[in-house]
Amino acid sequence: MQAIREHQEVPPTLFITTRSRYGDDIIHMPANWFPTSYKKSCQSLDFTKVPELWCEPVRQSITRMLSRDNSAGDQRRGNTIFAQFVQIVSFTKWCEDKGYTPEGLSQDAYMAYFHDCRKLPGRKRGTTISASAVCHRLAAVETFYSLLKGTVYEIAEPWPEISSYVLSGRAKEMRATRSGKTAAMPEEVVKTIFQTAVSVMNTADRLFAVDSILIKVACGAPNPTCLKKRLRVAARKAGFKNKRDFNSALTRLRDACAIVILVTVGMRISELLSMKAGGYRKEVREDITLYFIEAYVSKTGDGLSEFVAPEIAIRALEVLERLSAVLRAEYSERLETAKKSGDEFIYREMKAHENGLFLTRYPKGDRVSTHTTFNLRLKKFVSNLGIDWDFSSHQARRTFAVNVARSSRGDLRLLKEHFKHWSLDMTVLYAVHETADEELWDYVYDAVSNLRVETIGGWLAGDTRLAGGLAHKMMTLRVSDEDVKTYGSRKKMIEVVSETVNIRSTGVAWCTAADINCGGGYGTEKTRCADCSSSVIEASPHQAKWEAMLIQQSELKGLNDIGIAAQQRAERDYHHCRQVLTDLGCDVDAVENALGLEQGTDPLEATL
Repeated sequence: MQAIREHQEVPPTLFITTRSRYGDDIIHMPANWFPTSYKKSCQSLDFTKVPELWCEPVRQSITRMLSRDNSAGDQRRGNTIFAQFVQIVSFTKWCEDKGYTPEGLSQDAYMAYFHDCRKLPGRKRGTTISASAVCHRLAAVETFYSLLKGTVYEIAEPWPEISSYVLSGRAKEMRATRSGKTAAMPEEVVKTIFQTAVSVMNTADRLFAVDSILIKVACGAPNPTCLKKRLRVAARKAGFKNKRDFNSALTRLRDACAIVILVTVGMRISELLSMKAGGYRKEVREDITLYFIEAYVSKTGDGLSEFVAPEIAIRALEVLERLSAVLRAEYSERLETAKKSGDEFIYREMKAHENGLFLTRYPKGDRVSTHTTFNLRLKKFVSNLGIDWDFSSHQARRTFAVNVARSSRGDLRLLKEHFKHWSLDMTVLYAVHETADEELWDYVYDAVSNLRVETIGGWLAGDTRLAGGLAHKMMTLRVSDEDVKTYGSRKKMIEVVSETVNIRSTGVAWCTAADINCGGGYGTEKTRCADCSSSVIEASPHQAKWEAMLIQQSELKGLNDIGIAAQQRAERDYHHCRQVLTDLGCDVDAVENALGLEQGTDPLEATL
């Protein structure tokens, strides 16, 4: 490898990976450079696809990429190398088609390649590829140049006065969107997907019972024809068309469990597919049971990490354990056979999938489902629901972050039952948990920050009615030109204010106090938030609850058998409710008359 780094001639017989030599047509990269679920076809580099004139320069560049010093801790991820190889090969094929040689490349040639890239068709009919896709192609050319620099195959520097990031339009695109992040799913979309997934998951016991019956039926069949007939009859008795229809139901159950975990845990698809049977634990903290799921994080090189999970995710994992039990047992036997054969490479590759929850039967053996195939399965699961939404697994990761942010504010309408133990303390737990996914925490932090800006932006909007002790100060900021001048713009003022204000929900108000043990809101005195100097009350999330409390206190103060002290408190709380509703612009008398007609239910309990 020293010869490679010093730009000397490399002998064809030199091993450049554990399995491949420099002169091989197919270079196999180590399996541990990839997520366990990565496609086999994408773990090797096929040099037969490289034009003959360009083969040696490409071989030199890729070999240097494979041999880069890893002492700095940068992970040599195989999928990145494979992607670079594909783009470099694409460039060399273009050069061959246009008649360019390595020595004959010029700025005109590079710019011609850039313009041709921009014209390439996109995924949707009538479109061209995105600026991001163009950027990847151009960046590969830059990498190709840098790897060959100083060698006998050195090529001219591409676009020396500008970067691929700017030239491709990616920089402009990023400035326009201010983010390259995948968007979270709309609430109604994720609600439909999640509720359907949970509903399917709840059929697990019935499906496993049917599976047991079919196994017993199969044991007594004398021949394949009889077996097929018996299975069809048994499947129909259980409500399925045939055995294939039942198998489809089991596959749908697996997909549903995967969606439940993706939405409630926030892991990537590669991490989901790396999960193992028994790979979770529980821990009790302050009388709250917390669950942690283990998964292998390959993208950032963090290795085995833990994800905080609600109980429903553990239920989904347990269903997956039952679903994969037969395949895992068969796989263990195959693994033992590979070990006895003495083929170390095959054994090590198979060992990575041992006890995997997403093993799938393939003609060449059992292995974990790949990213691509499993993503397509999840897309199919969603499309079968009739939802007009282009689903991708990474959207669930962003959606998870938004859900955690909402739960920390007590504002989680969706998945409320399953996130019931998530609180502001839980978001802090994710931040300090040693083996947690740092990128996922960043997503959660961004979501919390965005919701805080959104909330305070609503307070400072001119047409928003507010109540509570802090309302007057917030409304003063709306009309204060001096404050706007201080910050430069109203938008900047909102961002700065949001960074200095802590917001949590008390159920009946927004609380900005650092002390959360005052007894108001979710405590014993809900009406204390009415005139608290740290509270802000809005119509949208809070008005219905104050209307219900108004009726409740009205009924209490009319009772004669509760004592003078209780009557006085009811009178006080009644006037608090009237003041809040008046500040929010309600016709309190009309509200009282309308709600007062309803009998037999606790009006406050119905709104919480």
